[in-house]
Amino acid sequence: MQVRLTQLKLLGEQVESLSYIDRLNLLEKLGILPSAKVWQEMRELRNHMIHEYPDKLEIIAEHLNQAHFMMKQLLPYWQDLKSHIEIMLAKPGIK
Repeated sequence: MQVRLTQLKLLGEQVESLSYIDRLNLLEKLGILPSAKVWQEMRELRNHMIHEYPDKLEIIAEHLNQAHFMMKQLLPYWQDLKSHIEIMLAKPGIK
């Protein structure tokens, strides 16, 4: 997410005072993030996974299945991010 915040700053957006969800919504509005809702769901899943107890195997298995599905969504996201960064770096005055 830090990379996206830097991208917003390079675009001249004031993001320091925005909440996390407001930043996600702005990223989506600008076409930088395909879906703020999906990103938030991935973040929530990540938080659930790192706070799970090892004795709840059914829940862990469900979270791993969800993570596998979401992983397929991350590759296009990172490819798009790479393209956005390359375009921004090609602009005059941005280093």
